[in-house]
Amino acid sequence: MSYQVPSDVIPSIDAFIGTGGYSSSDDVLRAAVGLLKRQESDIAAIQEGIADEVAGRVTPARDVLARYAGRLQHGS
Repeated sequence: MSYQVPSDVIPSIDAFIGTGGYSSSDDVLRAAVGLLKRQESDIAAIQEGIADEVAGRVTPARDVLARYAGRLQHGS
């Protein structure tokens, strides 16, 4: 697959290569796609958490903390 990099993006790619962290534009693109995948995964996890909260499938943090604080005080 060939792709024409937009002219406004080229200076950023060149800057990343210039820092020595990346050896080619392919490496910069590969890293960018990896970060986009991670972002999509994070968004999906957040949405799942929100859905769990709305459906009542979560325990409030204050309840969990209170339970463990009680265990620490009683040595269990």
